[in-house]
Amino acid sequence: MSTTRSDTGDDTAETHESTVRKYLRGHNEVASKASLRAGTDVPAWYINQIASTDTFYTSLNHNGEYVASKHIVGHRSTHDGFWRPKVDDGVAVFHRKEDTKPVLKHLAFTRPSGLTVPEANDLLRRRCYRPLKKLAKQGDVHAADWQDTTVYTHSWSSRRDAQLTQRETDQPTDVTPDDPTEDGYLYRDELVATFLSVAVSQIQSISPERAAALVLRQFEGDSFDALERRLQRNHSFREALDYVEPEDVPDGTSLWRAFDELQPEELRDCLQSMCGELLADHDHAGEFIVIDGTHIAAWANTREEIENGDVEGASWGKHEGSFYGYKVFLVVDAASELPVAITMETGKRNDTVAFEPLIEEFDERYETDNLQAALADAGFDSQDNREFCQEQLDCPLLTAERVIQ
Repeated sequence: MSTTRSDTGDDTAETHESTVRKYLRGHNEVASKASLRAGTDVPAWYINQIASTDTFYTSLNHNGEYVASKHIVGHRSTHDGFWRPKVDDGVAVFHRKEDTKPVLKHLAFTRPSGLTVPEANDLLRRRCYRPLKKLAKQGDVHAADWQDTTVYTHSWSSRRDAQLTQRETDQPTDVTPDDPTEDGYLYRDELVATFLSVAVSQIQSISPERAAALVLRQFEGDSFDALERRLQRNHSFREALDYVEPEDVPDGTSLWRAFDELQPEELRDCLQSMCGELLADHDHAGEFIVIDGTHIAAWANTREEIENGDVEGASWGKHEGSFYGYKVFLVVDAASELPVAITMETGKRNDTVAFEPLIEEFDERYETDNLQAALADAGFDSQDNREFCQEQLDCPLLTAERVIQ
């Protein structure tokens, strides 16, 4: 077949476009240039320059061998702009930004923790070292040295600093510390994966993967839609949650429903299971406990909501001034610094009154045979609480005020 353009006119180009569209529809919307040459009467010149048309994209990998319509890529792409259909050679990668350099610049600018070469290779399924290096040389992105690797980030210093800060707590796919306990960071994907391993046997009300995703939401402060987007664009989190592809991630509405259906008692069971394993490995765990409380402001948007008491369980309380919300009370193992019991009360609940249910929660879940004392601030101190602690836990309740005396 001749590679010389012999036919002219807009109608001819439109005919070729229509033929390619029809062929793609019959082949799951993606096809190789070789199959287009063999399976259609479209001339070679049109197929060779098909990426320059306004209608079609060529794949970022496989040397641009695969073709898809721009409409389909836009419609089927995930939140991060990628569409990855299966093809004879494995997977073809398309992106709404069309070409390699615009895609890499977009990723370096928009990913919360920037972009490394291994991450880019993984996302585009091709080598990205040279185009990234060229983008940095041209000043289109910034190349920052970070822990023996190069992170490509936004060119603005404020955005760059935020991305590098995020990378400290959001472990990228190409950084795997030999011993995470020695580098000073608790990576969130590791924490989520650990929670999931426990949730599989402890959580029945919703899927354990969604429960682990909701735990991540609490760390990030995301809305449910923002959580969906975070999981879709972050390979580390998806891997920790057993979501293989971005399209496997539940949508924001499904995550909201899961949050509504999750049983608090199951979360307590997960906490007990994780803490129990760590306590068993600690030489002095279970000898002393520390009791404390703090406040949490309610998500009340208007004064009317507050005055009408429309926020369930919330009330006005005192904590360095007035606040409207709740109080959380904790029992912490002194040696391991692990939270071993938690209760939540209305904001006006007095510390003294909250003591007994908190101790009952702790006693129900953990062995107390080795317990020598319970330590608390003066807000929990009362004759009744001292007697209750001695009777329930067989140890004294010590407060700073009483110790000084």
